[in-house]
Amino acid sequence: MSIHAQISEEARQHLAKQRRVSTVSSFLIAIMSIVLVALVLGYFILPNFSIKEEALVTYVPIKADENEPTVNKVKTAVVRKPTAPSSYPVKTIVATTSSPISIPTVDAIQPVETLEFGDGDGFGSDFGDGTDFGPGGSVAFFGPQVRASRVVYVIDYSLSMKALGRDPLMREELEKSVKGISPGTLYQLIFFAGPHWIAGDELMIKDKWAATIKGQDGKTYDWKGGENNGAKDMAKTSPGWLPMSESNIKKSVKDIKDTPLNLGTNWGPPLETAMRMDPAPQLIFFMTDGLTGGDVMKLTDDIAKEAKRKGIVINTISLIEPAAEAAMHNLASKTGGVAALVDKKGKSREITR
Repeated sequence: MSIHAQISEEARQHLAKQRRVSTVSSFLIAIMSIVLVALVLGYFILPNFSIKEEALVTYVPIKADENEPTVNKVKTAVVRKPTAPSSYPVKTIVATTSSPISIPTVDAIQPVETLEFGDGDGFGSDFGDGTDFGPGGSVAFFGPQVRASRVVYVIDYSLSMKALGRDPLMREELEKSVKGISPGTLYQLIFFAGPHWIAGDELMIKDKWAATIKGQDGKTYDWKGGENNGAKDMAKTSPGWLPMSESNIKKSVKDIKDTPLNLGTNWGPPLETAMRMDPAPQLIFFMTDGLTGGDVMKLTDDIAKEAKRKGIVINTISLIEPAAEAAMHNLASKTGGVAALVDKKGKSREITR
């Protein structure tokens, strides 16, 4: 016969409660264990699957000092000879302002064709742009530095240059300009009064209406003046070019200093002679102290038309002579040049109309 212990109802309820607590505890411990294992695996394994992204960089240029002086560059509508193409590495995009959008750097070599032309300096705060002809030397005369390969000076040596200190001012500036010609530049000096002649020619004055010019090649021609000292019988000369060299510059400076002033003022023939040079000049510096005879506006229109046809730019300088402003501006502006008026102190200002 077996003996069975009888459990009271209260004990049975207590055991059931313990069983429920144990079940819930086991379930919670299992979940926590799974989460803990997942965190450990994630810490060690997931970094190996992450994607590295390249750093994005933007560049913002440093603004230049607003007080830093600017230099006016010379620009003219003249056909230029481009230099050989060059290439450079394109590595960054430069922004002028900050942007919320970043641009990655790119390492690439990009061939780029470029046209690099020399830059001339402007007249300063009072002047606009000047002239730039591309490859060649640079030169300045009562104004900006100009880059050109072939330059002619057409300079007034008339007796009226004695007034108001024009003569020493002209000779000083002309000497300075010629001494500053850069290597590689071809140049020539043409002096004019009533007749005109090449610097270094021998001028033999007979009277105020007649003269004989003996060229450096030994040839001679006669000049005969008429009404308003206009040239009636001028030889159709075509002077040669002088390459920049120490000996040529030294001789030109001597001619500038030693040539005497004489007779009146006649613009047309010396400018026509300058434009007949072969090859044609790129730039003519035309300086005078007064007006020529006849219809000066028609004369400058005709000269400008021929100069433009040949691609010649004419920079004009009125030396202490405001009366010549209109005609000088007409000649310069229609050839793409700059017209300047020089005062007694040698200071230049651009003539604008």
